[in-house]
Amino acid sequence: MNSRDDNLKQLSNLLDPYMFAKVLEMNYSDRTLDFISSYAPTAVVFASTRYSPRTVDELIHACDTRLIDNFDVMQIAHSSVNSNRNERDLGAFLESIDRELPRRTAVNLFVAENDTQKTYRELAEFVKSGAYYAGDKGLFLDPGLAREMAALGMTLTSEYSGEHLSTFKDIDAALAEGDRMRFDDHRLAAAIFKIIEQPDWLQFSEYLKSSMGENIEKLTPYILDQKYSDFQVNKGMSKLADKVAGEYEKYIAELKQGDPDRIIKSAYEIYNKDYIVDFCNTNMTSLSPDDLQVLLDTDNVLDEIYQEWDTMTQLHGVAEIDTAIEDTAYRLRTAQAVKQMMEQKQKQELSESKVIADKPGIPKPAKHRGR
Repeated sequence: MNSRDDNLKQLSNLLDPYMFAKVLEMNYSDRTLDFISSYAPTAVVFASTRYSPRTVDELIHACDTRLIDNFDVMQIAHSSVNSNRNERDLGAFLESIDRELPRRTAVNLFVAENDTQKTYRELAEFVKSGAYYAGDKGLFLDPGLAREMAALGMTLTSEYSGEHLSTFKDIDAALAEGDRMRFDDHRLAAAIFKIIEQPDWLQFSEYLKSSMGENIEKLTPYILDQKYSDFQVNKGMSKLADKVAGEYEKYIAELKQGDPDRIIKSAYEIYNKDYIVDFCNTNMTSLSPDDLQVLLDTDNVLDEIYQEWDTMTQLHGVAEIDTAIEDTAYRLRTAQAVKQMMEQKQKQELSESKVIADKPGIPKPAKHRGR
């Protein structure tokens, strides 16, 4: 390493007086001066950076310890000429290299932070989600996600042209040419990517397009979550309708095989079970996906709903079917939770009794020996 005086002399030859004065003002360490004094463009960058001298010294040290390389240092330094927003996250960036993220990904993310209000950690989570990848010029959508968002009618921004593309044809053609797509609402993109991984994505995407229509650009993570929940309820209600219809057919078939008088005596039950089946086919409820799943997992759920409705009607007058369905789900879910709790308690008691029995010093009953 050259001496401080030699490096300053070299810099005075490379830089104009104004830039040289800025370097002197920074009061860089000897090692940093040695790093920047060999090449004029490098010296200009470090004379113009918005980073503090301490931050620059830490970057050079990271380079010396081979955590990052010279190219990384210069990429980061160039980005700091216009903004030092990422300086706050220098520690998080250095700690993440090769522990959480590959080096080049980490560097690209750190540089990208200067062009966004988000923190390094937030950007890292978007990359880890799979929705984005870190390029040399910022965060870009996963190509598969970009195509799915294009199919929804969402507007993406082309890196090559800077144009806002909103048709699948345009976006697909751009991606085929190697273009990269930007989308600034990182949280929404990550939320969409998460749902894309679900097996019912194709069905849901059609539901989302039809329900949002021209308002697709107003989609938010919250609305997306609500739409997916509504979709799950719709799908669950469709399955429930099929289930109760099948159980009703079986119920009628069994009645027909029995005593004709039983059919007459069951007229009230037949009529109301038929009404329940019709209700499930033509109406929605406020059930949660978990409640619907409990109903779908229950054998002879039509009879469970009917018995609930009949009890409510006898106590309070004619009851609403949707209320009976909701109360049935609540009752079954509660019973399921109690059963699970009791089973867990029994397992715990068995485990504790085994531990006590296995402890040394506790006498065990002797086996009886016959004479």
